[in-house]
Amino acid sequence: EKGYAFCGILSNEQFSIDPRSGTLKIRILEPKLRKLIVTGNKKTRPKVITREMQSLKPGKLMKTEDIKRAMRDVHNLGYFEDVKPPAPKLDIKNQAIDLNFEVKEQKTGTASFGGGYSSVNGFIGFFDVSESNFRGRGQTVRAKYQFGGEQSFLFSFVEPWFRDKPVSLG
Repeated sequence: EKGYAFCGILSNEQFSIDPRSGTLKIRILEPKLRKLIVTGNKKTRPKVITREMQSLKPGKLMKTEDIKRAMRDVHNLGYFEDVKPPAPKLDIKNQAIDLNFEVKEQKTGTASFGGGYSSVNGFIGFFDVSESNFRGRGQTVRAKYQFGGEQSFLFSFVEPWFRDKPVSLG
């Protein structure tokens, strides 16, 4: 009723019959999250992915809605074209579960340029390069150069988790 995931009767070992009374005993498992595992990421560091899964706390029971929220939050980073539902690895003895999330990365860099001619300013143009997952750390870096007429330079850097807290610094 409460939407807990991976809870219930998961193996034959949870059934037993008391030979004296004939009572059937059923042990309901409530495995708690032990660890999050991420596979498929070549560039993005695992910490960048798992820190977005704030709805999944180690040592706690998981709700199906929390797993969906974690998948959505990771997908919303914009670094992945696909985030698959987790493959659970159940440890019945310790009532623990490890979740393996498989991701498929996508390109996160962009480059653009443009130009033209103006009778007032002559040749004008720009170059713009950005990377939204710099060095696999989730940082954003951008550099832009504009010339002709007025010349300008732009450089920006954004750290989305300053000091491992969800506070961005740019």
